[in-house]
Amino acid sequence: MEKPIIPHIRTESLPSTDHHNPLQLNDEQNSPPPISPISPSASILFRRPFRSRILFKAGHRLFKRTKSHEHLASHSHAHTKRTYLSKGIRRFLIWTGILSFVNWRYWTGAVNQPLVCNIVGMRCPTWPIGGVIKEGFESVGEAFWQNFQDGYEVGASFVAYVGEEPVVDLFGGYHSRLFKRKYTNESLQIVFSSSKAVEGIAIAYLVDRGKLDYNERIAAYWPEFAQGNKENVTLAHLLGHRAGVTYLDNDNQPTLQEISDLDQMAELLARQPHNFNGSVVQGYQAVTRGWYLNEIARRVDGRTLGQIIRQDIMPGLDVEFYLGLPQDKENRVSPIMGYPALRTMAKLLLPSRFQTEPLPPTVRRALFDSSSISYKATRGSSPKQIRPWPHSHNRREVWASEGPSYGGITNAKSLARLAAVMANGGSFDGFTLIKNHSTMRSTEIPLPRLPDVVLHRNLTFATGGWALDVRFPEAEDIGWGKKLVLFPCHTWAGAGGSMIWWNQERRIAFSYVMNSAEFGTTGDKRSHRLISELVKCLKNISDGRKAGGQLKDWDEFEFGKRPVKVAPVVPLEDASLDKMPVDVLKEL
Repeated sequence: MEKPIIPHIRTESLPSTDHHNPLQLNDEQNSPPPISPISPSASILFRRPFRSRILFKAGHRLFKRTKSHEHLASHSHAHTKRTYLSKGIRRFLIWTGILSFVNWRYWTGAVNQPLVCNIVGMRCPTWPIGGVIKEGFESVGEAFWQNFQDGYEVGASFVAYVGEEPVVDLFGGYHSRLFKRKYTNESLQIVFSSSKAVEGIAIAYLVDRGKLDYNERIAAYWPEFAQGNKENVTLAHLLGHRAGVTYLDNDNQPTLQEISDLDQMAELLARQPHNFNGSVVQGYQAVTRGWYLNEIARRVDGRTLGQIIRQDIMPGLDVEFYLGLPQDKENRVSPIMGYPALRTMAKLLLPSRFQTEPLPPTVRRALFDSSSISYKATRGSSPKQIRPWPHSHNRREVWASEGPSYGGITNAKSLARLAAVMANGGSFDGFTLIKNHSTMRSTEIPLPRLPDVVLHRNLTFATGGWALDVRFPEAEDIGWGKKLVLFPCHTWAGAGGSMIWWNQERRIAFSYVMNSAEFGTTGDKRSHRLISELVKCLKNISDGRKAGGQLKDWDEFEFGKRPVKVAPVVPLEDASLDKMPVDVLKEL
């Protein structure tokens, strides 16, 4: 029986891969093409009646889902952005408040207090003060103490004599802004132009010995000096800042090494031409006067001014005043510290009307206007190695060189005793500096009053080389006839604030030295406060209101129970200087 023939049937099912499947054909040529596997849900999409509608719905759902995610993401991003912005504003306001507080505390805080003390009141130094005060002068001690409490001082000393008796001898504070080593009556200090008063005293000593004459031409002692229209310049002209050597030309400016070579220095100074073509013009000789006087002293005595002071004056008067500091004294010198840099910038940039203590115009010109005579007379004539003021003056090579007009190193007690010699007619404490009364009278003769082209003020200089009418505008009227002047005085001051001062009529002398520099031209609020209180005490005693008592140690007085009232500082350039007649030198 024959097998039935099975016809070929096309099927939608997948071909079997099982070799034992009886339906699988061995003939590859006649087998149908394989069909890819398709899921049931996907196969529906390819059914023609539903294909377009289903594709549209699927796309629409996908679009809505995408937009929803984008919206959520955008909303989340905006929320995060607002959060960060809010935090940023809060941080900005907090830091602005902190910085404003720090800025306010810094600018209203004490100049010489540590920054952390001004800002948060921590690590504030306690001020050690010592010395003696005579009964009746307690308010001077109060003023001295107040200067430290107000942050005006780091280290300072103030000494005053009436007759030959010390009435105030105070010292206090610290050696530097490290606030560790104490400032004592043995501390030494550079006093800058206060040195000019002492160099004038040394010249008076030579005049008294017959070696010099105030009215003699300098060329008579030093023939080479006559070069460049200087042949008619007298010693009195030089001491009165009208010798025409206010500044040195660029070619004649010395180095520190040349200052120590006195022969080379003499040649350099002699060839300098007259600054004003031989005319008599008063121009403060801030740096140069001492160099010229030093050479004149060498010509007539064979010694420098520093040697004369060290050998003839220091031992008999028991003082220390060094022009050329010995190396073994260096450890006693307190460094001079400048005004804080930020506050200096503020003084330079802010208009004067917004400042309680504006920078004096003379100081501004002397420090920054290189075309001005004030600059040429100060920084422009100084050795280049010491032009950054005052820090460059804390170097050994500066201390060792002789700069009689700017480089004296001393202390308040020594300056006060030197002033007391002059206040007492040339003799003091058994030592006679000036023997002839005629010499003392000649030192007091006022030179014709002229406007000063460097200081931009009208000042009357004495023949001896110091000023006769320096005012203290903030001093109260003490009843002696003048409101803007305490009483006739012989005085000068140093850059930074030091002062030496005496009055021959009332035999009063005092000095003030410090290690923190201010910008005043003839003292500042610190010394003016002390002077004002000293004069009030003297007035009270002379009126019989108080009787001068015994000297007492500082610790026996109780200070700090009342603040010392100080009137606002009036810049000296703004005072009515021309209203004061020359007869102010007479007894008031």
